[in-house]
Amino acid sequence: MPDRDELPEVVAFDTKGSPLNQPEASLTSSVELDDVFWQRPSRPPRGPCRLDGTQLPGLTAQWGHVARRIRPFADLLPPALVSCIDTEYHLDNWPLDAAVVLNAAHPDEPPKPLHDFQPVPGHPTDFQGPAWHHMVARRIPGAWLVVEGGRDLQQRLTVLEHLRASIHV
Repeated sequence: MPDRDELPEVVAFDTKGSPLNQPEASLTSSVELDDVFWQRPSRPPRGPCRLDGTQLPGLTAQWGHVARRIRPFADLLPPALVSCIDTEYHLDNWPLDAAVVLNAAHPDEPPKPLHDFQPVPGHPTDFQGPAWHHMVARRIPGAWLVVEGGRDLQQRLTVLEHLRASIHV
């Protein structure tokens, strides 16, 4: 990992084009999320969003973050997104990250289509990101369910197919 001094400066702007205040230049978000970290053998804490991977034998949840509550974030340029739950799973010794992604400004409204995502051939409800992201997504009521990482596209699609997500905004 690069030294903190080598990271590029990232500046977030509000809807008026003014920079959002950040304590220091970094790749970290200036928006604080009210979430809880958990790690196996503990179970994920309850929150407004849930992920369940028990439908796929061998898929094990290792750790993740769960939002305690869902709230809108004002002054973000659309299409700003926020994850209300993310979980690192392992399948056949491969790590895969899954998340439920909401519209950050209006969590009770479906988020816009994901930038540069294209339909996966042969999987009409699934989309894939640019090749270097190794990410697939499926629209679920009110959100996107995304899976990243893993061995290959087929493994990501298999995990995406077997995950169950619920959202209570």
